Amino acid sequence: MLVGTESGVGELLEDVVHYTCIGNDPSKILITSMSCRGDGNFVSYNTKTKKAVWSTQSQGRGIKGDYSIVFQLDGKLVIYDKDGAATGLPDPDSDGRPAWSSKVVGVHLDQRIAAKNSDGSHSGYCLHLVGNLKECDGTDNVTDVLLYNIYTDGTIRNKRSGYCLYTHSTKNETPISHGACVVIDPRYIWQVRDDGTIKNTAGNACLDNRGQRLQHGNQIQVYECYN
Repeated sequence: MLVGTESGVGELLEDVVHYTCIGNDPSKILITSMSCRGDGNFVSYNTKTKKAVWSTQSQGRGIKGDYSIVFQLDGKLVIYDKDGAATGLPDPDSDGRPAWSSKVVGVHLDQRIAAKNSDGSHSGYCLHLVGNLKECDGTDNVTDVLLYNIYTDGTIRNKRSGYCLYTHSTKNETPISHGACVVIDPRYIWQVRDDGTIKNTAGNACLDNRGQRLQHGNQIQVYECYN
């Protein structure tokens, strides 16, 4: 729930104990409240411990009562000050940039990852739950082990298992893995970039096909992003 209040404790992210969202099991999901602080910060608190589990760390960027939070159509959650959001439109604020913005852009909640060639045609290959390429026709009737959802928190989750795509390391040729989602670990968070590459936020590492060409069974790994 969203709570428009200045109340709450002052603990920041250094006091956070790692938490996970395991699959689709509601009992494993941390229950939090969101507080719009008077200092311009947007904070999520554990409702049981009253400790902060996440923060935009945008304190000091806005004036009390003069900022707003907008869920944009491009998939971003953005904090604007009054000058940038007086009409409710997602425009830059007075200094030309928002006070804070989430990293996910160009996607909507639950948007499927589409394997596309540069000309917009389907590549004919999909990422399988085991981490390899598999031939697929790109239609809606492909099995759910080949379907992934991109969430606005930056996680990429397999439709069947609910597990998140992540990498143990950002070193070249590290195979991708699937596991229980840890949304505060950058190895589990991805950015879909304008050039179509998918970058891991733990470092300059992008999803990559091992081999010179796409073919059934190829391992999907991370490799240094070229731009």
